[in-house]
Amino acid sequence: DLLLRADFGVGKTAFVAELSERDRARGEDQRHVIAVHYCQHDTRETLRAATFVRSLAAQMAQALPAYQAAVEASALAREQLDRAADDPGSAFEAGLVNPLAGLAAPTSPRVVIVDALDESLEADESERRRGGIVQLLADKAGRLPAWIRLLVTARNNPAVVERLHGAGGFVLGKT
Repeated sequence: DLLLRADFGVGKTAFVAELSERDRARGEDQRHVIAVHYCQHDTRETLRAATFVRSLAAQMAQALPAYQAAVEASALAREQLDRAADDPGSAFEAGLVNPLAGLAAPTSPRVVIVDALDESLEADESERRRGGIVQLLADKAGRLPAWIRLLVTARNNPAVVERLHGAGGFVLGKT
């Protein structure tokens, strides 16, 4: 997993948007990017951990038919995803980690992109008390199967860098 960090205006979002667009232009069976989440400080819903988990689940269901089938077959996964607002951590575990763990690994890694993670720190107070997307990734990203890779972008914010680096598994890239 890679945390790409750079100052404001360097082009992190433009980079991941171009990467995602180029991947989308490949044939369905050749795509590697299976989900993209853009945290936007001025769109509060993008800063909520529950929205993040549900968004990843919906995108993965489109990209990975076997994942969709696994979620549909699991009452617990569906229930936890429906209740993600109450407990995003359990939704991540039951709705993402568990179904993905049961899938056969593809021949090449699949990528989940999370852009502007530092902006998720601007979520409302109740979301911050729960830890938000940053803490969710710090706590749970290492439980995803090895064939799922995370590409995360953020400004040089210690609250993001220290949590993800402290969680292990994240390589810190800097531009």
